Amino acid sequence: MPNINLDIDPRTVVWMIATLYLLIHGAIWSGLARYHNRLVALWSVSGMLSALALFALGLRGEISDLWVMCLGAFPLLLGIWGRQMALRKMAQSYNRKWLIQQMVANSIYVAVTVVMYVHGASDFWHLLWFYGFYAINSLQYVHVGNALLAQGKVAGAHAIKRAGWILCISSAIKAVALWKGWSPVEFYGDDPVSIMLYVSRFWGISLINVAFIQAFVGQIHEHRLQAERSLAKEQERSKLLLQQELAHRDMLNERDELIRQLTLSHKSAGMGALVASFAHELNQPLAANSLHAEWLKQKYPDESTPEGKVAHSIFSDTQRASDIIRKLRNLFRTGKAEYEHLDMSALVQEVADILKIPAQEKGVRLRVRLQANMHVLGDAVQLQQVMLNLLQNALQATSVVESRPTWIQVEGEVLDGFAVVRVLDNGIGIPLDQQSSVFNLFKTSKAEGMGVGLWLSRSIALGHEGELAFDSLPGQQTVFTLRIPLAGPQTLQ
Repeated sequence: MPNINLDIDPRTVVWMIATLYLLIHGAIWSGLARYHNRLVALWSVSGMLSALALFALGLRGEISDLWVMCLGAFPLLLGIWGRQMALRKMAQSYNRKWLIQQMVANSIYVAVTVVMYVHGASDFWHLLWFYGFYAINSLQYVHVGNALLAQGKVAGAHAIKRAGWILCISSAIKAVALWKGWSPVEFYGDDPVSIMLYVSRFWGISLINVAFIQAFVGQIHEHRLQAERSLAKEQERSKLLLQQELAHRDMLNERDELIRQLTLSHKSAGMGALVASFAHELNQPLAANSLHAEWLKQKYPDESTPEGKVAHSIFSDTQRASDIIRKLRNLFRTGKAEYEHLDMSALVQEVADILKIPAQEKGVRLRVRLQANMHVLGDAVQLQQVMLNLLQNALQATSVVESRPTWIQVEGEVLDGFAVVRVLDNGIGIPLDQQSSVFNLFKTSKAEGMGVGLWLSRSIALGHEGELAFDSLPGQQTVFTLRIPLAGPQTLQ
């Protein structure tokens, strides 16, 4: 194969390599300047230092060998060392041990170079020592690539290894070629082997810079992902702390509500005792009035006369007041639950009678329609409490309506083995968002309510093997249905 005469001056090749170094590292510095990263600055300055050193080496023969060594060999060594330091820091394999080893190795290189210069060694020995040293030194790039791969940082790692092997092998080939008889000038000749050597050198230089950019950008991306993950964790942590704070606040609110309800319960218990005491005290004067009314009734038996009419009215009103007092005493009677045979119709009627006057005062019409023979087995006081609570709720729901006539209707019938009592009203109804918690303990929409009545009423119904349910149309009406099993024939007997 004939040689291609490129007529390339070795000095031109060296300056071309120097220009390539300068352009590449200048572009890297300006392109990555927005990151304000010290590793980028170290890498770029080291590359530019190597470029200036190569310019000085190209001036050999034009300036003294001392200046060539001072301006070329030593800065080139510092430039390579700086780039290796940047890659080591990027791979987190930069440590004191490596620093000491490199200082010793570079010191040995400098010392040997100075000794050869002092003794006037030929270019053969200078270049042999240069290429041999850098063939071994280029293995540092291979080590950095392996360190990055071991950490799972793939970006740029393979390229760094590949560039390290290219620089190492090309330098080793030049050292071996020198040892085998090539002259220094033949390295930059026009034969294919020489061309392949400095093309591989260009390739290795370009590849190591591209690899640095890949590794740097990969780490920037990884740091950004870590920052985003950390931010997501902090946001999740903040969210959990906020939820805990809200839960803590809810617990405090529930504690305050519980204290308030306990206070109201205590007041209600005291009020029950007070009502029972009043009922007991009023029972005696009512009994005396009843005797007086009986005497007047006997004295004026004819109801057609004014005196007889008054006497009979006093007697009936006194009896009615006594019945109300007796029913109030029964409602607030305490003690162990006693299940007995009850007439549900009579029990409901008694509670309705108590609320007739309050209903009239508030302009609410109270209607009662009860079927006879609604016999159940239960505790009279507990069932009276259920009916009283349902009727009071209905009265409160209707008394606030002003746009239409209001009414409460109590219905009772025997259905499928149950005594079924319905309390209907055309009041304000129950809002949809509150219907799911109607029977919850301490849940109420009333400003002065305790949130116990419906929960307790349902518990009493379940305790009687029955049920309490409701159906409500907000703003229109509400129906509460109480179902208690009928007493069996044996129980009735």
